[in-house]
Amino acid sequence: MKFAFQIILYVILAALPARAEEAVPAVADSVHAQAASNPKVVVYYLYFTPRCETCINMEAFAKEAVETGFAKELQQGTVEWHSYDTGQKEYEHFWNDFKLETKSLIIVRLEDGKQAHWKNCEKIWELVGAKPDYLTYVQNEVRAYLNAK
Repeated sequence: MKFAFQIILYVILAALPARAEEAVPAVADSVHAQAASNPKVVVYYLYFTPRCETCINMEAFAKEAVETGFAKELQQGTVEWHSYDTGQKEYEHFWNDFKLETKSLIIVRLEDGKQAHWKNCEKIWELVGAKPDYLTYVQNEVRAYLNAK
């Protein structure tokens, strides 16, 4: 009886495709093509406390730049905005991930769900006193990462 069960199990398993992709190649290919053609850009404002007025403005201006320049992309999920206190244990990893030295605006391009490129937008420190220039700078940097090939 045990031997007969093993034979039946072997026949069933032999009939199955070797990999899941073989079972539904059109779906697997479609999902992969969609992921590759729809990259995601994640914008992080990373800070620690205490925060001065300049640091608070840098976050507010960056958030405004992303929300006003990429409202459609935020809604679609192709752009994300996050602000994290790197002094909190769960966000400490950003110090090493992005080689941080101070409060920073980081733009990350994800391709196929993996980090492909990132940039520390250091000019925010120079431009924080000129809000229109700051907004333009942030929007241009996000757009460059969103449109990168």
